[in-house]
Amino acid sequence: MTDKIIIDHACEILQKTRDGEDLSPWHLKLVELAVNDFLSEKGKENFQKLYASVSSSGGKNKKGGDNN
Repeated sequence: MTDKIIIDHACEILQKTRDGEDLSPWHLKLVELAVNDFLSEKGKENFQKLYASVSSSGGKNKKGGDNN
């Protein structure tokens, strides 16, 4: 995944979650780490899952989160 795609996905996640207000602290940190290119392979997988979840739910991602 390219840096531009990660940034685009992060922006979309933030837009659809009221600037991250609807994200758990863990998910918000995951977005931060993704934008700063500090994710491991597992972190990248979790970021993609978060993006898919937010995209499919229209942004109504509940607080809480799977920090696996």
